[in-house]
Amino acid sequence: MRYIEIISGPQTLYIDEEELEAIIENPSVHRVPGQPQDIAGISYYMGKLVVYYNPFDMCGTAQEVYRCGIILRGGTGYRGILSDTVGEETNNGQEMEQIIKGVWVKKHD
Repeated sequence: MRYIEIISGPQTLYIDEEELEAIIENPSVHRVPGQPQDIAGISYYMGKLVVYYNPFDMCGTAQEVYRCGIILRGGTGYRGILSDTVGEETNNGQEMEQIIKGVWVKKHD
């Protein structure tokens, strides 16, 4: 399986390539008053709403500006994840743990 590797602060996540819709440079993300802490904000892509999540917020690495928006395939809208760095990786047999649909982290003992 091939993954898109995204890095922000100390956290590295892996996006299943089959779930990837688009990678947006310097996404324009708007904060929503009263939004939950794990939601970074909203934007639009191809006329559909994108809800950007910030899973790194759980690690204490939340920030205001990100270089990349990773948009995942969805139903009526899209899910997005914000990142600083994007790369590509093939699973080398290391165990992965799914944190949300299409998004993985490497298991550490």
